[in-house]
Amino acid sequence: MSVRTSRRAATASIARSRAPYTPCSMSPAREPSLQLAKKWYPDVPIQGDLSGHRGFFSCEKARTLLGWEHTETE
Repeated sequence: MSVRTSRRAATASIARSRAPYTPCSMSPAREPSLQLAKKWYPDVPIQGDLSGHRGFFSCEKARTLLGWEHTETE
């Protein structure tokens, strides 16, 4: 038996998988994400696109690396 090793270092990656929109998009109030961020995190600088009901965290890495797509069930 032979074992072959690689000189490349092993790598790991963390991917977040969350709903790609803010939960309030489903509530009667339907507050947009930017308003929610300003209301609940007034001292935190806004980075990225929070237009409409976009989520506060990007799911792009989970989509790219794992093929993950958000689905909803009741």
